[in-house]
Amino acid sequence: MKKNLMSLALLTTLSIASFAASAEDDAYKGAWYALPGVSYNWTDGALKADDGMGGFIRVGKEFAPNWDLQFGGSYASVDGNAGGKYKQTLVGVDALYMFSREKLRPFLLVGVGYADNKLDYAVGGGSKGSIMGNIGAGVQYSLTDSIGLQADLRSVWSEANVGGDSKTVGNTILNLGAISVLVLLLPLLLFQSQLLSQLRLSLWLKRQRQLLLLNQHVSPCLKRLRFNQRLCLTLINTQSRVKTIKCLMKRLQKLKSMTILSLS
Repeated sequence: MKKNLMSLALLTTLSIASFAASAEDDAYKGAWYALPGVSYNWTDGALKADDGMGGFIRVGKEFAPNWDLQFGGSYASVDGNAGGKYKQTLVGVDALYMFSREKLRPFLLVGVGYADNKLDYAVGGGSKGSIMGNIGAGVQYSLTDSIGLQADLRSVWSEANVGGDSKTVGNTILNLGAISVLVLLLPLLLFQSQLLSQLRLSLWLKRQRQLLLLNQHVSPCLKRLRFNQRLCLTLINTQSRVKTIKCLMKRLQKLKSMTILSLS
């Protein structure tokens, strides 16, 4: 799951960057934008879990000259030191205070949301959902008027079942992502949809050809099998009739013998 999420985030980031590199409009200013990316998680020591990679995707918008809001979620799964897995899912909203709207844009952030901490440990594990809070700092860098990069480091607090008790844990997360105006994503999504449709159609046609070839080979065999079945049934019926006739002949012969004895 972790590898699939990281691959999806990286693929989406690269696709957005390659598609939007030539865009030269002012859509990024005040427009809705997408922010997919990858993260590295330093877990709280009380969780007894390793540090590891994760992924996230957010949607944001500039609501004021110095303020952005970003909505989204993230997921991380790492190995537990006592065996098993520690998995964290976060969903929430962040408010970013932007110190500048130039190419380099440092910011502070604060956010709230929902956290699900799941410890798949043999002993002392469990799942716990709770309110989540986070604060941090980061920077955006505008590559063009339509795309950019964002990096931030944040501390995230939530509750988890540790050793059978509910405890507040704090993870430190480094996020790296690519920003792209949502309008630019529509042609990409349409292209991907058409590509998937063509792929499904190609697979369906290939399957139909395979079924046709299979039917061409199997149909004669089925015909021969049906003929053999009918022949066997005919033979069985014939043998049954012969047995019946023999039985009747024996009974007639016995009846004839009894008649002769009675006359004599």
